[in-house]
Order: sequence, then C-alpha cells, then structure tokens
Amino acid sequence: MKSAYGKLWDAIKAGYFELGSLVILNLYWLVFSLTLVLLPAATSALYYAVREMIAGEVDYSHKLFFKGLKIYLLKGWRWFLPNLLLISLFLTNILLFWVENDTITVLVKAGNLAFLLLWLWFQTFLLPLMMEQQEQNVRLALRNALVVFLKKPGIYGVTSFFTALFMVISFILMMPWIVITISFIAFIQVSMLRTALAEMKEQENQA
Repeated sequence: MKSAYGKLWDAIKAGYFELGSLVILNLYWLVFSLTLVLLPAATSALYYAVREMIAGEVDYSHKLFFKGLKIYLLKGWRWFLPNLLLISLFLTNILLFWVENDTITVLVKAGNLAFLLLWLWFQTFLLPLMMEQQEQNVRLALRNALVVFLKKPGIYGVTSFFTALFMVISFILMMPWIVITISFIAFIQVSMLRTALAEMKEQENQA
C-alpha cells in the first residue's frame, strides 16, 4: 500500500490534469468572495464543485459552482460563522494580553494560541466532510474529522502540512491566490479525504 506521501503525490498529479478547471473555479471564487457577504457561499460552492469533479457522480461543468452557490447561499454560514467567531475570540485574547508577560497572561496567550492552531488544524477536512455528510452539521464534521485523524493520521498529517505549506508559499508569491490557491487546496483536501474514507470503509468490511 502506498504511503500517505505517495497518495498526496497522486492527488497532486490528478489536480495537475484538472488545472484548467481549477483556475476557472478559483477565479469564480475570487470574484464572489470580494463581496465578503458571499464569501461563505463562494467557498462552499467551490468545495461542492470540486467534490463533484472528483466523485464523478455527475458530468462535471463549471455550472456546478453556481449550483453550489445557490445551495450554500445561507447554508455556507453554518461553517463560516463558527469559524469567524472562534478565530476572532482566540486572536482577541492573544492580542489583549500581548504586552503582558507575567505567568498567568503567558499561559492565557499560550492556551489561546494552542486552541487557535488546533481549530485551524481541524479545518483540513472540516469543509470537505460537510460536503460528504448527509447532515451538514459542523459538530458532526468535527467528530468525523477526529475519527479520520485517529484512523488515518498519516493522510491527515500530510494533507494538513501540504495545506499550510501551499498557503505560506501563496502568501509570499501573492499571484497564486488569484489563480489557483483555494481551488487546488480544495482539490487536494477532497481527494485525500475520499482516499481516507475509502480505506476506512475497506478496513471495516474486512473486519
């Protein structure tokens, strides 16, 4: 069986062959996200379209992005609002105590930073899982993300590492954000999640 890195490489190669479609999806996402109000719907629509592209359950078309936009116009906030609130809370607590250096405030800063990183780490498969679930619930997606991590830590780990690395490189170069960053990350995350779920199902059938 291939290592987690081998599976990641397979996903990257598959994404390369879909590069044209991913660039178009990224541009759609960028245009609609600039309104800010449509950012949750646009991000969810992108993941929806990428999921359909990979699953192959329907004939892929760029119109799937707009179909997803309608589906997640309000539903997208189920994922975005908890993210916005929690990340804002952690960052506020860190910044409020930034200049203080006594033991208690250092512990508060460290605790909030740890929870912030943990929450961001959960994002690796959170939105892809919501696309796979019949019940699109953040709490259920968090539970399922933990299950995937416990059963497939290698796949979860390399996907998280790739996501962080690709985002850092994109921040440095800037241009990838416009052209490919979000759609390619979505492609890798969805591909790796579906690989993990398929392996978990196979293991359950063999048990």
